[in-house]
Amino acid sequence: MPKNREKGHGAKSTGTPLREIIISGGIGAAAVLILLAVMALMMSVQDVPGRLAAPMVTLSLAAGTMLAGYRCGRRLRQNGIINGALTGGLMYLILLVAALTVPKNEPGLLALYKCLLMVVSGAIGGVLAVNKRSKVKPAHRPKSR
Repeated sequence: MPKNREKGHGAKSTGTPLREIIISGGIGAAAVLILLAVMALMMSVQDVPGRLAAPMVTLSLAAGTMLAGYRCGRRLRQNGIINGALTGGLMYLILLVAALTVPKNEPGLLALYKCLLMVVSGAIGGVLAVNKRSKVKPAHRPKSR
């Protein structure tokens, strides 16, 4: 078997799974922060009710974690559900540490829901990435006259 096909689809993995999970988790956390900033700007510019803040945060967490799982799955091209779930778990730990730095903030049942949401979203992103077909370049054909 040719060396470029050993890992499936001719993909080159750029690093170890742990490295890709950490990098993907950082990218996902940055995406969540950007989405939260956009939604906060939207809430300040328009008259958005305060009761929509929690669903907006949930949507931002799910989208950012899915993006991180997708990125990890595309880079590693194997074990998408596991690597995506690990990426979501890492992002949850980042969120938990950030939340615990705030005084008088104790994690409750909502923290468990966020953990499940982030792990499942990361796993879904990883599965979508691994199952996405690569673009196949058409073979070069000489022009015929």
